[in-house]
Amino acid sequence: MNDDTRIKIIKRAERDGTRLAGAEESQAAALSAVAENERNAVTTVARWVSELRQKKDEEATRIRKFLSQKAA
Repeated sequence: MNDDTRIKIIKRAERDGTRLAGAEESQAAALSAVAENERNAVTTVARWVSELRQKKDEEATRIRKFLSQKAA
């Protein structure tokens, strides 16, 4: 038998700690991805809202010009 063989003893607290650390990292990565998707969705909706407001303002300006020309 080989006397140089070493056995590493891992205590339960260390084992559970490494499992938790790995789980926390994967959970943090998942939350980061979710947060990024939410930010992208918010940015898209905000852009849509600003485009709709701009179109509405342009249409209102055209209507005012048309009505002022017709009244004159």
